[in-house]
Amino acid sequence: MDRKGQGLPITVIIVTVLALLVLVILSLVFTGKIGQSVGQIDECKGQCVAVGECTGQYKKVDTRGVCYNADGDQDPSLECCVGI
Repeated sequence: MDRKGQGLPITVIIVTVLALLVLVILSLVFTGKIGQSVGQIDECKGQCVAVGECTGQYKKVDTRGVCYNADGDQDPSLECCVGI
């Protein structure tokens, strides 16, 4: 009995399962890892102080740094103050 006709459907199923697995892994990488790295890029690298309180000889406001409140939301009453 010649069973060569069953090779194509099994191959198609295996390729489909592997493709779905790759898509799931890629979606996890892009939604999880990239989301975390964007948050780390925006996060203030200095100190979050009240607006106008960033003073001193070697201090400047980093407009790229974002300050967050206790709830994890961006806090507009704070600015990122870094030493230069």
